[in-house]
Amino acid sequence: MKEGKSVEHQFDVPPGTTLGQLKDLIATKIQLDAAYFDLISKGKKLTGDDASLAQLGLRYGSKLALTKTAEFYEDKPTLVHLHGLSVG
Repeated sequence: MKEGKSVEHQFDVPPGTTLGQLKDLIATKIQLDAAYFDLISKGKKLTGDDASLAQLGLRYGSKLALTKTAEFYEDKPTLVHLHGLSVG
């Protein structure tokens, strides 16, 4: 998974893992609430937090992109102030 242009993370999870579980893992790793980002695969936003990664067509080696939500940009000034985050 790529975050921005320069950060890449790798997660090794079983195919039965749900999208919501993966988003929680990512949120912990990047220290950003899952409500503030979406995951994109092959140009499409992944939806359905209860869907398994296998149901979403993801398999070992799948690459995802992370995009920040509109909610993130609305809350960004507060996030930067409260948490001292350096966010783009």
